[in-house]
Amino acid sequence: MLGPEHVGKRVAIRISLSDGAPGRRFTDILGQLVAFDDTTLTIDRDGEQIIVERSHIVAGKPIPPKPTRRPRRKD
Repeated sequence: MLGPEHVGKRVAIRISLSDGAPGRRFTDILGQLVAFDDTTLTIDRDGEQIIVERSHIVAGKPIPPKPTRRPRRKD
């Protein structure tokens, strides 16, 4: 599980949806963990700040940084 030591790292979390449609009980969020406290996590996903209640988190883990895209070589 994630902890305050993961702030600043890229993470993946799975949350349960309280009002999910049938067959859609969970969703995943990937982004940079920017804040961690007793009740919430804040994830930055491409400039959008997403605040997640810790009680809704089913699973979470740090993941590697986004791969950088290199321009293709023209031969």
